[in-house]
Amino acid sequence: PPKVDCESSIGDRRNGLYQQYNRACTQKEGVPAGCTPMRGCQFCAIEKSDADTGAFERCDAWVCDKYGVTGCHGVKRDVKKEKGKADVGDCEADVGNMNVGRYAYIDWDCAENEGVPSACQTPKKGPCRFCLLRDGAPLTGWPTCPREVCKHWKLDAGKCLKH
Repeated sequence: PPKVDCESSIGDRRNGLYQQYNRACTQKEGVPAGCTPMRGCQFCAIEKSDADTGAFERCDAWVCDKYGVTGCHGVKRDVKKEKGKADVGDCEADVGNMNVGRYAYIDWDCAENEGVPSACQTPKKGPCRFCLLRDGAPLTGWPTCPREVCKHWKLDAGKCLKH
């Protein structure tokens, strides 16, 4: 992983534009294209996206790993894999929530400053979002847990989404 965790906005990510750490961006002059004024971050594009115009470097593989996308260096673009991809990562619900069918997974939109979805654990600060098992008590705006939650916690697959 890089020294600095660079974040891109929801709108940029929807167009295939992300940010990655590039030490050369911290220099005072002669910096590469796409550098931002923040901590050595650089805009980068994923393959076959709207942002893949040649103006930005291809994103490093860790960007694809972090966001669950494809099309970075060494990772061919495969949109089918991206659509169903969800991850639990370090996100956890406490025992009380888990006892009533509430779990958590990574949703990077929760870390944004705008357009934050419902059920985020720490809105605008972290990527974890609460979700409900199919048999959990319904809460307005809370998503049904993706199948990766059931796999991670070894729960009956029927309690989560199929994809």
